[in-house]
Amino acid sequence: MRELVHRPARTLTVARGDVGEDATCVDLQLSNGSHSRGNQKVGSASYSDAGGTITMDPTDTQWDNNEGMKNFRAFVDRYMPGIDIADTNYLFGYTQGMLLEHLIKQCGDDLSRENIIKQAKSLKNVVLPTVLPGIKINTSDKINMNYTQMRLQRWTGTHWHQFSDVLDAASE
Repeated sequence: MRELVHRPARTLTVARGDVGEDATCVDLQLSNGSHSRGNQKVGSASYSDAGGTITMDPTDTQWDNNEGMKNFRAFVDRYMPGIDIADTNYLFGYTQGMLLEHLIKQCGDDLSRENIIKQAKSLKNVVLPTVLPGIKINTSDKINMNYTQMRLQRWTGTHWHQFSDVLDAASE
């Protein structure tokens, strides 16, 4: 009897999708279809390995002329010189700060707890300059998550390549 070979698609939810010197994917060495770090095998991979993300990669040259990324880099140079810009946690914090600024402006003069919650549950088509193109933030009484959208990307060996339209967890 012939053996069935099942090769499921592997997807990653990318918590750190950067390509900088210490980046997760750069640290991984491809050998015989498997990723390894030193002597430790951390999983199989192929050109089809993909992940989902919301923010741009601050080390990827494809965003060099993007105004949002230029502003982030200027912010880092001024207020956090010497950080590892490849650590996308800094970019995510910066992005969250812009979202908080938007929320406070939406609240106007009423910064009561009730109004902040009301406004946080009524964000409509908010576009932030450091998220991937097409991703918008929408909240409602039923959707409390600020990020329900993402884009799929594939690791090419040197950078992430976006290959999907925006995927929305809030869609039906």
